[in-house]
Amino acid sequence: PQDTGAAILARAQVIHTSADHGLSDVQGFDVGPDGTFFLAANGGGGDARTIAVSSGRPDGAGGRTWTRLAETEPIPLGTKNHPHPGIVVSPDGPTPVNNRLWANEPDDVAALHDLQGEMQKAFNVRRVFVYGHSQGAFFAFLYAASFPKEVAGALGQAGGVWTNTPLTSENKGLAMVLMHGTADPVVPFGNSKGGHESLVERGYGKAHLRALDGFDHRPNWFHAEQQLYWLEGMTTEDPGRAAAVLDHFGKWEAKEFLDWAGYHGVARRIAGLAGIPEEAKSRAAAAVAALEGLASEHAAAIRAGAGKEGPPKLDGKPWIGRAVRFLRDFEGVPARDELAKEWAKALESHREKGVESLREFYRARGKDPKKAFEAGVKAVRDGFLHYECADGAFLKALADWERDAKKLKLDPAAVKAYRQSVEGFADALEKGGRDYAEANRKL
Repeated sequence: PQDTGAAILARAQVIHTSADHGLSDVQGFDVGPDGTFFLAANGGGGDARTIAVSSGRPDGAGGRTWTRLAETEPIPLGTKNHPHPGIVVSPDGPTPVNNRLWANEPDDVAALHDLQGEMQKAFNVRRVFVYGHSQGAFFAFLYAASFPKEVAGALGQAGGVWTNTPLTSENKGLAMVLMHGTADPVVPFGNSKGGHESLVERGYGKAHLRALDGFDHRPNWFHAEQQLYWLEGMTTEDPGRAAAVLDHFGKWEAKEFLDWAGYHGVARRIAGLAGIPEEAKSRAAAAVAALEGLASEHAAAIRAGAGKEGPPKLDGKPWIGRAVRFLRDFEGVPARDELAKEWAKALESHREKGVESLREFYRARGKDPKKAFEAGVKAVRDGFLHYECADGAFLKALADWERDAKKLKLDPAAVKAYRQSVEGFADALEKGGRDYAEANRKL
C-alpha cells in the first residue's frame, strides 16, 4: 500500500536544526551533486529583513561543516501583508543573437512568459514590472504590451519602442517609462523621445518620458529606482505602498536628480486614491500644490525673459536654458503645459527647422566637417528650442571645429554666425540651467 503522509512523518528523522546551521526561517533547500546542503533563509528583525544562504558540506564523519555563503544588507519591509517589498529576477535571453540579449522574437517573448508563470506559482505576486536596458528596453515594452493583463508596467532605459510592439487599445492602461540620457552616444535620446510621443498620440495616459540630463548610455540604478517607484505609484491601490511611493519622492534630497513631472503625477494620483489615510492625502495634495507653484515660478521667469510676444530670435539670455529644461522636465504640470500651448507654433517651427538642419549635420559629420558645421550652426540659429539642439556632443563637435576653423577651411561667414549664435546659446544653456536648478532646490 502507498505510504500516507502520516506514515512518512512517523519515520522521518531530524538530522539538522537551527543550532547547526544558524538559520531560523528557512525558505529554500537544495542538495548539490556532492551531497552538500544549501539553505536560504530570512533573517533580521524589526522593520527590516535580511536573506542569507548557507551550505552544509559533509565532513566525512557523519556530520556537516556549515558555512555562511552570503547575506544581504537589511531590506526594508513592505506592507504588513507583504513583508518583502519585491523580488528581482534577471534572466539571460535565450536567443543566441548576442550574449545575454533578449531578441525581437516570439520564442523569446514566450520564454519570459513561461518564467513569469513559474515565479507566480512560487510567490504571492501583487504586480509585475519589467525593466530593460538598451535592447532590453525595447524588449521590455514589447513584452509588457503583449501581456497587458499580467504586467502592470515597464521601464525601458536607453532604448525605444520597436515598431512591431502591439500598441493596441487593450493595453492603454499600462504604465510605461522611457528613461534616457540626453548625452547617450550609443542609442540617441531621440529614440525614447519619439517612442514617448508615439505612445501619447495613441492615448497611453501613463506613458512617461524621463530625460537624464547629461547622462550617457550606461545603466543608472538610482534613476531606475525612482522610476520603478513611479510605476508602482501609478498602478497601486494599496494605501501602504502609495504612502511609501510618496515618501520616496518627497524625501529625495538631490533635487537636481528629482523627476519633477513624475513626482507631480504620482502625488496627484495618490491625493485622489480611495482608501488613502487623510495624512497621506494631505501630504500628496501639498506636494501637488508645491510642484505647481514651482512650475508657475519657472513659467513666469521664462515669459519675463522672452517677452510678451513669445520666444524671440536667439538672444543668448538665460531664459533659453531655463525653457529648454522646463519644457522637457515638467510635462503634465499645468503651468508648463500652458506655456507649451502658448508657444505651440514657435515650438513646432523650431522642431521642423532644427530637425531639417540636424539631419544634414549628421549626414555630413563624418565626411564633410565644413558642410556639417554650417548645418549645425543653422540648426541652433533656427531651432534652438528643439531639444536636440541642446545635445552636449553636438555642441562640442561645433566648438571643436570652430577652434580648427583655419585647418578645416570653414566658411568665415559660418564661423561668424557660430560666434554670434551658438556661443551665446551655449552660454544661455549654462546660465539658465543654473537659474533652473537654484529655483528647484527651494522646493
